[in-house]
Amino acid sequence: MVPHPLVLAIGFFIMVGVTQGGVHAEPQLLIQNNSEITQHTEIVDITKMGSAASEPMPDIEISPTIVPTETPTPWIPNSLSEYQNLVEFCKRSQVDSDQWRHALNQVTFPSDISDEAQKRLPDRVDIRPSCNFDFQNQPRAIVLHYTEGSLEATIATFQQPHNSSAHYVIDRDGKVYQVIPEQFAAYHVNCYGNRNLCIPSCPVCTNPDGSFVEPRSQTIGIELVNLGHVDPRYYISPTSSANGGLFEDYNNSFGYRFWEEYPQVQIHSLQILVEDICSRWNIPLDMVMGHSRINNNVDPGPALNLFWPRYGNPMRPSIFQ
Repeated sequence: MVPHPLVLAIGFFIMVGVTQGGVHAEPQLLIQNNSEITQHTEIVDITKMGSAASEPMPDIEISPTIVPTETPTPWIPNSLSEYQNLVEFCKRSQVDSDQWRHALNQVTFPSDISDEAQKRLPDRVDIRPSCNFDFQNQPRAIVLHYTEGSLEATIATFQQPHNSSAHYVIDRDGKVYQVIPEQFAAYHVNCYGNRNLCIPSCPVCTNPDGSFVEPRSQTIGIELVNLGHVDPRYYISPTSSANGGLFEDYNNSFGYRFWEEYPQVQIHSLQILVEDICSRWNIPLDMVMGHSRINNNVDPGPALNLFWPRYGNPMRPSIFQ
């Protein structure tokens, strides 16, 4: 069969194109000067594609990633203006009434506890203000107490005019309440102006020069909701703690054998709070102490074994290692 002349012509042009070493690429649309559109046909030399592909890629120098070093921001105490509402309220007449306490509970101030510490606590810190404070406090120790009563009774006592107070209260469920700003002195330890009314070995009753100083002016007070020593015949545990919520002290410390147990969640909040306060005021851990080291008191009792293994039932390693 003889090919049609048109087919022969097409074959001829194809052979010419191949022998010239190129093929026609697909038409491309190019935009010139953002307005003029023209059709362009590009000749691609297939004889050079292999050599180009075989050439090694040039080395790319990657700059090292620079990780900025974080400089810790030094802690700066709150300005006294942050507590202006509390100060102004307490300057007015203080009346021991439900109406006055209701108004007091509407007053707030920023908590001293860091955001990082609050995230580790079971809940955010609540403010329950008291007017029982002095203005000057230079903390160099933390003093621990037990309340001998409920949270509500403790807060009510602290909010009575001209009564006792503490900076913090930790409930049995680990919830923390701040009562007094740390820059103010709370009425939780006292020599009542007489050095002889505090025990001779009190570590915060004298200045570096040996002169007498009230311990409240250089301490932060923490109250833990706890009944202290109890009579097991009449004791009803307020929690579902093991061993009936009791600690049996084999040493009979202070003349008592049975004490209310401190729940683990309460101890955990205490550890977080103490760590936060110590870092803020540069207080060494050995300056965390019980009230019994300042006055002739027994709190917080042997159930709260700060730096020593507990000898009794149940046993427990020291709280602060």
